[in-house]
Amino acid sequence: EGRTIFGKSKYFKVCFQFVVAVGQHFTIAEFVEGMESFGGTRELRRLPFVPLTAYGETEMTKILDHFQERGEIYSRCATGSNFLAYTKGSFYAKGSGRGSGYGKDSHVAALRMSGRVMIDTQGSYEAGHSVSVGYDPMVDSIKAKYKEYMLHMRALKQQSSSGGGGTSSSAMLDDGVVLFESVPDDYLAMTWPAAVGFSFTSKAWGDVLVDGLSDINFSESTFDRLVLPAARKRMIRALVRHSADAFSDIVAGKGEGSVFLLYGPPGVGKTLTA
Repeated sequence: EGRTIFGKSKYFKVCFQFVVAVGQHFTIAEFVEGMESFGGTRELRRLPFVPLTAYGETEMTKILDHFQERGEIYSRCATGSNFLAYTKGSFYAKGSGRGSGYGKDSHVAALRMSGRVMIDTQGSYEAGHSVSVGYDPMVDSIKAKYKEYMLHMRALKQQSSSGGGGTSSSAMLDDGVVLFESVPDDYLAMTWPAAVGFSFTSKAWGDVLVDGLSDINFSESTFDRLVLPAARKRMIRALVRHSADAFSDIVAGKGEGSVFLLYGPPGVGKTLTA
């Protein structure tokens, strides 16, 4: 029972749980929604929150199978850095966070285009972009879980530096934080439906629907079609593939890459070489 400007109001509280990526781990987030009281009866499908039992067995199985498949994709790509393709209407550019100047017109354009995205939950938080934007209970619960996760990881780091133990891959930790390195099979259907990453097509951070993600179909024969002498092509391939950590500049990680400047008139193969 709650109190509103119209007096006391009865409502039914519903607790929801879902699995979401926070940094390099997954955790279980929860939130509570209220449903106002009503007179008489209503169909289950007309309620604000529709339980699976409202569907027939065939339809319920189809829904669960879809959620399971989506959860498998989410489990593979939501932690770490993963380069994937997305379909039109799947990417929603963020309009908040540090360094974001994405306007309304750009949001519409981003939805109209397919493209490629680097899924990076940890990087997005460090850049000031949380998983989803807004102030509804679901988003608030994700933000709260991320803060809880960061506090836990900081405490774990301090414990490790003082000679304490680490964490297991799937365990209830001492401070009550549940973390998974991969989503357990029983929880795959409970995963959050979107991941956060940087779109190389829209040049912006945003949320991308997991249903729209797929592996990138790289063209393996493009370089073979480049019209250049075989010896020169072997040299280019060797330069690109060469990697060594023998030299390190004063600043760690600096000076370990390769930068190429391609020049020449149109039609000589600059694009195909790149």
